[in-house]
Amino acid sequence: SCCLALTKPGTSTLELALLGLPAVVVFKTSWLSYLLARPLVKVAWMSLPNLLLGKPVYQELIQWGCSPENIARVLLDRYEQIQNNAVQYQENMQNLLLLRTLLK
Repeated sequence: SCCLALTKPGTSTLELALLGLPAVVVFKTSWLSYLLARPLVKVAWMSLPNLLLGKPVYQELIQWGCSPENIARVLLDRYEQIQNNAVQYQENMQNLLLLRTLLK
């Protein structure tokens, strides 16, 4: 049982979304790989729920934004939103339920 996940892009993000679990997505690779691949990638987000819904339901920390400090800050912010039942948390939960409906 958990209330928040830290995950990587891929099917795990879709599985978490279908379970209705808030998450933060992180991705970091070598700077050379990133610089070579980034011009070839033509998507706005890396996580499947964000791509399927066309909006950022899961916050993504990519490459240079993926530092231990940023990860900790974002996770703590998300956790506080969950604990306080913040409006943004409620909107994210509604989007995750919408995703379930779209995939039926």
